[in-house]
Formats: sequence, structure tokens, C-alpha cells
Amino acid sequence: MEITIVSKNFLLVLLVVTQSCAVKDYYQVHRVKVENGIKIDNQLLFEDKNCKITYDLWGENGNVGFFIYNKTSDDIVVDLSRTFFIKNGIAYPYYTMRKFSTELSGTLGESKANLENVNSKVNFETQSHSYIESYDEPRDIVVPPQTQVNISRYEIVTDLFRNCSFSPSDKTMITINFLRNDSPFVFYNRIAYSTKSKDSVIFENKFYVEAVSNVHKSDMYQTVDTNKCGKKYRESIKVLRNFGPDHFYIPYTIKK
Repeated sequence: MEITIVSKNFLLVLLVVTQSCAVKDYYQVHRVKVENGIKIDNQLLFEDKNCKITYDLWGENGNVGFFIYNKTSDDIVVDLSRTFFIKNGIAYPYYTMRKFSTELSGTLGESKANLENVNSKVNFETQSHSYIESYDEPRDIVVPPQTQVNISRYEIVTDLFRNCSFSPSDKTMITINFLRNDSPFVFYNRIAYSTKSKDSVIFENKFYVEAVSNVHKSDMYQTVDTNKCGKKYRESIKVLRNFGPDHFYIPYTIKK
């Protein structure tokens, strides 16, 4: 009887210790305010007389890459040496004279006659070859008329926003709001381009983080119906909820 009591007490202590060290999964979701653009058709749009520049920030750590669409009938040339991602007053250049290399492979066919039978078909043997192709980072990006080009390099934020009164909760989504002058992250792309009629145009696309939320993992996923045209292809699946082009997230875990 005494052994049974000790065993039950041991199991109780083990259960408490296990629960106290449980790992909880959360996402820190940032909502971004667009300063000199608009949110339209699930994208963030900035526009001048020559081009349209669009963003979808949604993704881990925030995707500040953009598409630039040429509205004119002549080429637009983006000067990456004068184009910067700027966050909290620090400028990060899009052009840094990087060198890239790509391993390519191909198949070379060689023909050999079958000497045993003159009337037989020619046999082919194939040999696989690989080689390295190296190239420099382009300084200028040409955008032809009525087309768009994607330019991407930086993430917005890689570290969690921390505040002593900003703790995650399993029951509710905790959110803290900001104005521009107290936002933890103020950022923009400074895009330099030229046209046939103008040698230099500077177009700044400005943002700041206006809210940060700690969201439990269970609230970040939604069930998606996979039925199409009235037919069931597979079971419904859970996917990461998309908060929109003016949001991004950082996943993290804590012990409770």
C-alpha cells in the first residue's frame, strides 16, 4: 500500500513537471501601415506617371520585395546602385557587386555504328556533363514597356518585438498598437530609375508597423475545403491563415 502511494505521488510530480516545461507555439503578427500608397486587390500599390509598384508583405519575417510595372512605351531602367531598403534610418543597398554561380548539366549524344550487322540501325550512347556558369550581379534592371519585373532581396524583421507587458496568451490574441512616431519599425524602399525623357527619378514607398499581435498557433491555421466542381478530391486540409498583403509574421516557441 505504501509503495502504491509513493508511485502515485511520483507520477503526480512528473505530470506537473512535464506540463510546466511544455513548449507552446506562437506567431508574432505585424500589421503594416502604408503611408503613401493604397491597399487594393490583395496588394499594396504605389504609382507615379511612369510605373506601378506592388507589394505583398505576407510571409515569414516579411517580404519587402516588389514588382515594378512599366506604364510607358519605352524602357525603364532601375539603378540598383542607388536603390535601397531603409529601416529605422539604416540603408541597405540592393546592389553590392555580388557574384553568383550555377551548376548546369546536360546530355551529349554520341553515335556508334554496330559493326556486327551492317544493316542494323545506328546506336546512340549518351554521356552526362556538368559545368559551372558564373555571372555578376546586374547593376541595372531593364523593365520593357507594358511588362513587370520582380526585385527582391531583404526581409523586414527577423527578431521578435519584445515588451515587458506584452506576453502571449493561449486564450486571447494580445495586440499592441503604435503611431508612426513610436513604431518599432519604420521602413521604405527608395527606388531609383530612369526613363527616355528623364535621367533620374526617385520613388519612395513608405511603411511602418502599426500593430503587433501574439497569436497562438491554433488561431493561425484555417481549414480549407479541397472540393472542386462538386467533386471531393481529398480530405479538407489546414493551411496557414493569410492576414493580407499588409501583414507578416514571425514564428516562435516558448516554455510555459
